[in-house]
Amino acid sequence: MLCCRELKLLYATIVLLLEAELLVNTGAMESKRSSILVAQNADDLKSLELCTTRNQQRLGSVFGNFTRHHKKGRGRHSKRDKITDKEIIEELHETSLAKTMNKVKKMYRDSATSNVNKLSGKGTKAGIFLTENCTTVIAQIGTTAILHCEVSDITENTVTWIRRKDYSLLSVGLVTYSADSRFFSAHGRHVKDWALHIRFATSADAGYYECQVPTHPPTSIFFKLVLVAAYAEIVGESEKIIHEGSMLRLVCVVKRSTEPPSYVFWYFENRMINYDLNGVSVHNGRQTSELVIGKAEPRHAGNYTCVPANAKAASVTVHVVQSETPAAMQHGNNFSATTQQTHALIYYVLVVLVTLRMLITHHQEFG
Repeated sequence: MLCCRELKLLYATIVLLLEAELLVNTGAMESKRSSILVAQNADDLKSLELCTTRNQQRLGSVFGNFTRHHKKGRGRHSKRDKITDKEIIEELHETSLAKTMNKVKKMYRDSATSNVNKLSGKGTKAGIFLTENCTTVIAQIGTTAILHCEVSDITENTVTWIRRKDYSLLSVGLVTYSADSRFFSAHGRHVKDWALHIRFATSADAGYYECQVPTHPPTSIFFKLVLVAAYAEIVGESEKIIHEGSMLRLVCVVKRSTEPPSYVFWYFENRMINYDLNGVSVHNGRQTSELVIGKAEPRHAGNYTCVPANAKAASVTVHVVQSETPAAMQHGNNFSATTQQTHALIYYVLVVLVTLRMLITHHQEFG
């Protein structure tokens, strides 16, 4: 039978083996989890490094305790001249434990030196990704945001898309795991691009996204999605005054737009007038729309609104005033009549002066 001391040694060995097995399982789970999950703060560019450092510190403290136990056990045996069969078994157990711990160390070392490109770094992972790391994608709110992740031909693994800020697994290959149906992955059979599509993008979709290839160790690159709000602007003043009978021309420009609007609607008051046949025409360009009314009438006065797709609308107020031509003509006629009267008066005055001159001269000669 085993004595009390031998039972204690055997119990300690079993405990160490169980702890080593638990650490191996924990390390495997951490390694698998780190291949999918990334740092919680999407704005912290050093989050991956902090996560790796935290794992290394935790591993160091655990290994320190195991090493101290291991050295103490070997020290006790080295002081004795005779080694029993039981002690040989203990040595074998310790050797097995050392091998196990070396495997765990290698696992964590591989995890620490993972091919995950740091967010603060640029460039691509040679031989795997063709897209540059830390690529910034600018998309317009309300449109479909597309993140293109190109992978080389040397890997046959499918691509995993992860949203970093909440650890959401969006898609694996062409299978969507997100509960949000706006997210989906697209990939052609002979195309290297695995594109993440986000339909009807909102400002809440902005942030970092990870494109990951499940190699060993896992390899990833990151994308920063920026969402902008487009808006319309009508050229000129917010209030326009035109004369009756002249042409009304309004030009609407779509600004901060990442793509041409699918439509631009013009409204007069609350009625859409794009397809009116009563002298109204609309001409759309890539980022502009022009409303033209050939001859403005008083009924055309009011509020006009330009409404592009996925952009903030813009409005102007138009005032139509009556033409000044009749008044000008009347004013011209009055001016002509006055001029004629003035000329006649001057003529009569001159005649009177000449007559008086002649009378005075005649009086002097015969007086």
